[in-house]
Amino acid sequence: MNQKIKIGYQISKPIITTEECELYSSMVEELSNHNAAAKPGEELWTVKEQEDCYEVVSDGTVPSEEQSLEPIKNNKISESKTALSAYLASHPLQWSDGKYYSVTSEKQALLTSNLALYQISASAGQPFKLTWNSTGDECVEWTYEELAALALAIGTYVKPFVSRQQELEIAIKACTTMEELNAIEINYDPVLKQYLETAGQKEAAE
Repeated sequence: MNQKIKIGYQISKPIITTEECELYSSMVEELSNHNAAAKPGEELWTVKEQEDCYEVVSDGTVPSEEQSLEPIKNNKISESKTALSAYLASHPLQWSDGKYYSVTSEKQALLTSNLALYQISASAGQPFKLTWNSTGDECVEWTYEELAALALAIGTYVKPFVSRQQELEIAIKACTTMEELNAIEINYDPVLKQYLETAGQKEAAE
């Protein structure tokens, strides 16, 4: 091993002779060996081309396992959010009228906006026609009380799904190993199952 190869080591430019080429190759090989053997927290090396030489410089440190997990954890958190949006889009709420209603965040925002506009119009003494639609159907007129009840039902339906995503996010952030991270399953089926069981018990009680 060439003990001279370390941070600050330089080879003058230009590299022309066979001896200079071998010296450069030796430097690159030493860097490769050093980086391959470096442990978490230890410094990595790289070659930087300067104006008059090639110099060995620092290339940061080897990240710990926990540090290397950060981008993977962030990706999994994003996956949990995307999966929730897709799940809600494909699992509309069946309301008391037997019809299904979309519960996506976009639909929830629009529904809340419609109710707010109705209240503002009512306060101003101006008429405002409330309309809404079930999935696949055209919009029909609703009373404020009916649409507010639907909005509340949607909020109640969606809340445990959102809570589940937040629980997953906390669990993902707490992971310190890849094994722990891989063990976390992004699955919202248990939430739906619990909701349906609760709804069934409520209907039986009524």
